[in-house]
Amino acid sequence: MTPTSLDGLVARDAELAVFQDFLDRLAHGRGGCALLEGEAGIGKSTLVAVLRDQARRAGFEVSHSTCDELRQRFPLAVLLDALGVDPRSPDPLRVWAATGEYGGSPSPPRADDDAEATARGWSVSLVGGDPVMAGVERLLELVDRLCANGPLVMAVDDLQCADEASLLVWHHLCRATLQLPLLLVGACRPVPRRTDLVRLRREIKARYGSVLSLDRLPREAVAELTRRVTGAPPGPALAERLELGAGNPFYVRELLDALARVRIATPSGPVTELADVAGPDAEQAADSRGLHARQSWRTLASAIADRIDFVSADTREVLRTAALLGADFSVAELTQVLGRSALDLAPTMEEAIAAGVLESEGIRLRFRHELLREALQESIPGPLRVTLRRDAAKALTAGGAPVEKVAELLLAATDAADGWELDWLAENAAGLSRRAPDVAAELIGHALGNAAHDDPRRDVLEDHLAALSFLMARYEQAEQSTRRILAAPASRERHGQAVWFLGYTLMRTNRLGEAHDLIARAVADPRASPVWQPRLGVLAAMAGLSADHYDEAAEAAKRILAAGGPDPDPMTAGYALHTMAMSRFARGDMTGTVEAIDQALAVIHAEPELTDLRLLLSANQAAALINLDRFAEAAERMRTARALAERTGTPRINSLIVLAGELAYQQGRWDDARAELATFADPTRNAFVQYLPTVVHGVEALIAGHRDDRRTANRHLHALPDATGTVAYQTNNGGYLLMARALAAESAGRADAAAAELRVLLDPEYAVMDDRASMFPHLVRLALDTADLPTARQAAEAARIDARANPLPRAVAAGDWCHGLIGSDPDLVLAAADAYRTAGRRLEHGNAMEDAAVLLAAAERVDHARSAAAEALAVYEGLGAVWDARRASARLRPHGVRPGVRKTRRRPQNGWAALTETETRVADLVRSGWSNPEIAKRLLLSRRTVETHVSHILAKLQAGSRREIAEIAESAESAGVTDGTGQRVAQH
Repeated sequence: MTPTSLDGLVARDAELAVFQDFLDRLAHGRGGCALLEGEAGIGKSTLVAVLRDQARRAGFEVSHSTCDELRQRFPLAVLLDALGVDPRSPDPLRVWAATGEYGGSPSPPRADDDAEATARGWSVSLVGGDPVMAGVERLLELVDRLCANGPLVMAVDDLQCADEASLLVWHHLCRATLQLPLLLVGACRPVPRRTDLVRLRREIKARYGSVLSLDRLPREAVAELTRRVTGAPPGPALAERLELGAGNPFYVRELLDALARVRIATPSGPVTELADVAGPDAEQAADSRGLHARQSWRTLASAIADRIDFVSADTREVLRTAALLGADFSVAELTQVLGRSALDLAPTMEEAIAAGVLESEGIRLRFRHELLREALQESIPGPLRVTLRRDAAKALTAGGAPVEKVAELLLAATDAADGWELDWLAENAAGLSRRAPDVAAELIGHALGNAAHDDPRRDVLEDHLAALSFLMARYEQAEQSTRRILAAPASRERHGQAVWFLGYTLMRTNRLGEAHDLIARAVADPRASPVWQPRLGVLAAMAGLSADHYDEAAEAAKRILAAGGPDPDPMTAGYALHTMAMSRFARGDMTGTVEAIDQALAVIHAEPELTDLRLLLSANQAAALINLDRFAEAAERMRTARALAERTGTPRINSLIVLAGELAYQQGRWDDARAELATFADPTRNAFVQYLPTVVHGVEALIAGHRDDRRTANRHLHALPDATGTVAYQTNNGGYLLMARALAAESAGRADAAAAELRVLLDPEYAVMDDRASMFPHLVRLALDTADLPTARQAAEAARIDARANPLPRAVAAGDWCHGLIGSDPDLVLAAADAYRTAGRRLEHGNAMEDAAVLLAAAERVDHARSAAAEALAVYEGLGAVWDARRASARLRPHGVRPGVRKTRRRPQNGWAALTETETRVADLVRSGWSNPEIAKRLLLSRRTVETHVSHILAKLQAGSRREIAEIAESAESAGVTDGTGQRVAQH
């Protein structure tokens, strides 16, 4: 698009002004987001092209692509194309975005991946997570890093045809425009009316930018467009004829061009008029074709068809074939499909460009408008169109085209499949699974439906479908596929692998009895594979874990591990050690858990098929380390695991997010906890994380309750389903929720209701809660406050029993605390407070010091009481725990203890002093020009957590860009301003 493109825009001054404002803001580091809406041909693409041209002239990096229905099934295709993400790119950053690897130009998945997997006992190479979500994360990080180098403009046409993953990325990028020098411009038609686009439109309009709806041109604008195209405004007859265009700029241009091609409409004096109206000379100039066209051009479709018919027959046939390849294509693809050389095709391409059908887009060609491509496609009979797509796919296969390009055409030609695609699928299933698992599953399923029962290619395709279905959590399909494998003759290795997938599927769908019977039969079968038999034995032990048979499971795993010898199979040993670790975890042996998981992580190395196990082990080890108060080690383990989870796109990422939030909460870094939990996406359909929302809302409600923000606390408490009141939910990570409900009742002045919330902990069914001990001191205090001495004594005894059975530091401290309350012994409570102080558990430290202060005051040790109270209030001030401070003062007041002038203050809402310690560090790194991914690496956080911190910083500083954050930080340092923790701004 050249600078003269503005000449073709009529009555779009308002939209151009909006775009200019966006570009001006972008020059000052502020992002923006615009969505252009309108019918086909209304001028969306022209406006986008003008914006791109102006952005390039301003020195901004510009990316652009167009969605089309062929690529809609291929996740992220339009954004990968727009950003130039390709494993063959000379830019290492784009190579990484394409492959997940830095440096060099890694090849896409190789054909021998399955051979390597076979050497490890698998018949197919498994995808180590969700490749689509991994791609989403890499694209978001790529944009973050590109924006660190300078402003970026991203434009995408025809968003109504975008795939779901691309719209997900677009949604995240819209949010990122609030802090990055990023301008997003999307164009879409009003139909089809997609729910995700409606949501995107609503959010853009409300939060991120502008929604511009393009209307049809009024008559005077059509007249001006005619003047710009022909040199003179339309006469009455031409103006009437142009009403066929209904004010649509593209339609009007097509009509004008069609009339001009046969000289029916020509400038005549002060106007452009139809030939038979313009006078005898013009009439004489019109040829027979023009006279015929005068009668036939009664519809727009005929005018568009005429543009295509106007080119030579050879060019027309080439264009029909090109239309089947999508909205854009390369000359190389066209030569492969047509079997003609580029030199031979050059004249036809030049003619098509001159005729206004095609235009250049970098090194590719694209149709000038989708309506032209649609007209070309519609000119091919439906059955023939399907056959031609099949032939095109076959030709591209022979030319070594990328798997997604071949698969695009295969998807549209499955009805014409004649068997040749089976070989291609068998060879490329692994690569296609990594690129588009949904498409791979569909094509493989269709191919299996057409393949003969004795077709030798069925085995590998069935194995891929079983693996894909399992990894995509499509358990019904996984069960069907694996049962087909088991019902037919299969090698011992394929049989063992199928039993593993089916057994695990039955376990994840809570059919433990069926899983046990299936696996037991397979293990006892004398024909079982020597590789898979011990693996299935471990799976049986894991089924025992799921049924709470911890000791039996651990013993079985131990026997299998010992039988493996000094050089065990990594998969067998890894899952055996996982089983032993979880058995120890259930018994409260956290040190043993950590040791077993260390052994497991060492033995599984980096086996790609064991990525999920590595993440599971890492998350469980981090949880055990937190229970041991080894917080620094837990944070490091989570950081490593989270990086792997983001790289692979696994749904286990949410478990690690929540665990990071828990760690921050237990350490008293509540603002950091909220920033971590803000990145959690509730995956309600994921079997791995069905209880995680309970943790998220429970922690959020607890923080809000301690800070006396009852509205926020109630919002989180009511965000959970009624099922969260059941034992099943509460014993599975429900401790935070119980505490939040008790805190809400106590802060409302209902201590008896608060005690009732926690009294359920005394039920034997709750003995399995690994955090029960830490809640007993609160139950004892509430019971004593409500004169319920039996409950207080029962809770204290249960705490002591838990501490003996599970001598974790926090459990031992909780036991001392409870008995100190029961026996009015402040020294026991002080000892507990000291243990919490040493561990770094700030809230427990403060709460225990508060109880100790009350006991000391009751014993008339006033000076000691005042000192303990001051320490408790200092903790509360650092946490922002306004409610706890008010409760402490109220409890001490009857004893005449007033702990000095310290008053717990709420953190300011705005300004530099409003920033938390972490936010101050992030702001300082933003000031240094670091991108969010770089900051994340420096601070051992995730990129999305840093993004959340930056959003909070922008809001608190009332800044509009990262550049403004840097300027405010400079001013704060010059003025010697401190952050919210009292620390001076970092020096450089």
